[in-house]
Amino acid sequence: KMLPTPSLDHFSKEDFQNFYEPHQDSFLFLDSIAQEADYLTKKLKPKIVVEIGPGSGIVTTFAAKLIGPQAAYFCADINPKACEATLRTVAANLTPNHAVEPVRSDLLSGIRRLKGKIDLLLFNPPYVPTEESETGRQDVYAAWAGGPQGTDTLKRLMEDIESWIAPGGCFFLIAVTENNPQKIAQEM
Repeated sequence: KMLPTPSLDHFSKEDFQNFYEPHQDSFLFLDSIAQEADYLTKKLKPKIVVEIGPGSGIVTTFAAKLIGPQAAYFCADINPKACEATLRTVAANLTPNHAVEPVRSDLLSGIRRLKGKIDLLLFNPPYVPTEESETGRQDVYAAWAGGPQGTDTLKRLMEDIESWIAPGGCFFLIAVTENNPQKIAQEM
């Protein structure tokens, strides 16, 4: 059974000037999660799910609908407007028994207590190749400005990714051709 895409009708066009509006990559991410529904719900059965860079909150909300309220959901975003948007999307789409906590954080630095405990990590990183000067911001640009190869933020996360994921845990990542996904996979 296919899960519906979470509604974002609670946002105006102006709202999307403050955080990442879902695009094709977001919907591809939802499709990827849906394709792995049996694995996620019957084998992995995560207790702690973390999304880095939730933007509108659509991915975490979708994952929470799929996996259910038995897991705790955390979202780390450097943009405070994205944290607020995630709460709004959760409220509009999920029952109150889903525990979703957005945390203003650069990558996972704001949720250190979860180190080694994350069963499912979700990340649609800033992957657009951009000038170095466009990276490191804390507004909507942080959602897409990825540095010269589009992998600056991902490289920072990959430095100690293994220490964050629980034994048997799983990492879902979106990358584009310009990011060299084969090289990323080899480095993991």
